[in-house]
Amino acid sequence: MINVPMKLPALAIMLLFAMLVPGRYGYCAGPAPSTAVRDGAEPEASPEAPGVKDKYQRQMEERLNEFEKRTEELQSSARKATGEGRRRLDKAIEELREKEDGAREQLEALKKSVAPEWDRFRARLNETADEIERSINDAFASI
Repeated sequence: MINVPMKLPALAIMLLFAMLVPGRYGYCAGPAPSTAVRDGAEPEASPEAPGVKDKYQRQMEERLNEFEKRTEELQSSARKATGEGRRRLDKAIEELREKEDGAREQLEALKKSVAPEWDRFRARLNETADEIERSINDAFASI
């Protein structure tokens, strides 16, 4: 019979246990929820964190101002267009201005919101801004 020291099977069992039991023993099936990052983006911060709400509001204000500039550029192009092309651009511009006004109203509501509803307002405003951006890009593509 082979003389195997008793410590070797015990060590193997401990290693197997450490690999199978998540968390406490160093092995974990995935990142901890508090540090998980989706799609390379930074984890979302709470609106109560210092400066988070103000930073988001400034960024969205800048984004809406950029949309307004691009809509003005579209308006300038529409003035040069004729016939059906001009009617389509005029209609697109009118719809864009309505969406931009709605987004600004949403931003004002977000500014007045408190933590429980802030995430909901922010998500809705992000969707609206993305929709405006797609509409502007589509309008420019049609020129």
